[in-house]
Amino acid sequence: MAQSMKIPMNTASLKKTKTTQQMKDVGDFSARVATLESVFASDRGLERKAVVLFDDLFQTGATMNVALER
Repeated sequence: MAQSMKIPMNTASLKKTKTTQQMKDVGDFSARVATLESVFASDRGLERKAVVLFDDLFQTGATMNVALER
């Protein structure tokens, strides 16, 4: 997608640092956030940047919220 839109793609600035359980059956936002706590690491190069995060499943937005807090 990034290539077709001619925008840079950076796969190194945000990393998942721990393995987690599958989240598809966890419907509660608070439970998702608790599971994802301390799972992501990012470099400070993401500050003040527009970020597009692709995930295979979107239910509550917990992954996006937790990942972008880093």
